[in-house]
Formats: sequence, C-alpha cells, structure tokens
Amino acid sequence: MIPQDMLAKLGDHNEVIPCGYEEWVPWALENLFHPHGPGAGRCMIAKYRNVSGVVVSTVFLGMNTSPGKPKWFETMVFGGPLDGERAHYETCAEAEAGHAEMIVRVQRAPRRS
Repeated sequence: MIPQDMLAKLGDHNEVIPCGYEEWVPWALENLFHPHGPGAGRCMIAKYRNVSGVVVSTVFLGMNTSPGKPKWFETMVFGGPLDGERAHYETCAEAEAGHAEMIVRVQRAPRRS
C-alpha cells in the first residue's frame, strides 16, 4: 500500500491535494497517463524550447519525490549542455519560478561547438 502522503492530484487552481490510492488512480489515468483524455496536458505547468531545440519542461508528478518536505513538481532540461538537469518543488508557484530560473540557466550555458 502506498502511504497517503505520497500521492496527490491538482485542484482547479493548481493547488496540491494529497489523496489516497483509490482517489488518485482514476485522476492520474485521466490527467497524467492518457495523452488524449479530457485532462491531457493538465499537469504540464510550463514548457520552453529554444532555437537550438533545448527543452525545459515543468510538470506536476502526482507523486511526492522527497522523503522530507514534499516535492510534487519537477523541472527537467532535455538537450544542450544542461541536458538531464532537474529540480523539484513543493508548490506550483515554486515550480513556475524554478522553471523561469532554469530557462535563464539554459540561455546562459556555454554552447557546444
């Protein structure tokens, strides 16, 4: 059994709502895992692609990724010198701010020749 504090869904205003497995599974199927479902794209908080094709993506994970303070959101870089860089956040507001900071890091990163 998954502990209660490990799963959550997003509310209408992107607030994190911890929930149990029975409530999380149908929500996750509709919002996290179904690419064409009614909630498709609901968990994508922000996405950026630069002219070199580097992508910075920030998403709601639906699962706490931290044993301490909960981390429900993840920003990840795909491509370029910072490929694989990631950061985790507790709230949507923190995730949005962290996404913007990661874009600045990507823009300032030295380019490969």
